[in-house]
Amino acid sequence: MESNKVIVVKNVTKTYPSGNTVIKALDNVNFEVEKGEFVLILGKSGSGKSTLLAALSGLINVDEGDIWVNGKQITKMGEDELAKFRRKNIGIIFQFFNLHEALSALENVELPLFIAGEPKKKRRQRALEMLKVVGIEHRKTHWPYELSGGEKQRVGIARALAPDPEILLGDEPTGDLDSETGAQIMDLFIKLNKEYGKTMVLVTHDESLIRPGVRFLRMQDGQIIEDKTH
Repeated sequence: MESNKVIVVKNVTKTYPSGNTVIKALDNVNFEVEKGEFVLILGKSGSGKSTLLAALSGLINVDEGDIWVNGKQITKMGEDELAKFRRKNIGIIFQFFNLHEALSALENVELPLFIAGEPKKKRRQRALEMLKVVGIEHRKTHWPYELSGGEKQRVGIARALAPDPEILLGDEPTGDLDSETGAQIMDLFIKLNKEYGKTMVLVTHDESLIRPGVRFLRMQDGQIIEDKTH
């Protein structure tokens, strides 16, 4: 795989049984993402975009085809190897934040570093740095129930950034936010891409998130029907 290609998807197909029929969630999908690119995957519900993101992160197996991430063929990895690979290479941002209610904002950001076995002092310092990057360090001691939706998502982004992955994947990361807050979160993603060099791949149904210079792939019926840069 070429060194500047951080994601390569070749002939990927994923099917699901539905009664007496089979649904092709992904239908012979092919595309590449270069280091430092910002890519939106657009499509309506059922278009296959979330399935594609799950395949890119190794959370689901595909039926056919291959996927390379950071030069590694993740479609050939076992579950344990994939888990270790994700921790070092991929940060995942979720629509519903997935914060632990029993942990403070700071502790939520520390969590992946704790799992990785980082010393307390080091992970605390890193978590504080990431909360500052996303502009919410002043809320570090607050519990999730004390945070707004936008603040929760910023904590979720800081958590994804904590292990310093090269790639950030987002599954409808603005889908549970109002339009103004969603636009602010999108601006934060642009900052992470431009200032910190993170490769971004975000799944969304929201056309308003398209920005100048951002590439978008439009999906329909499990296929990429459009690939262009705004």
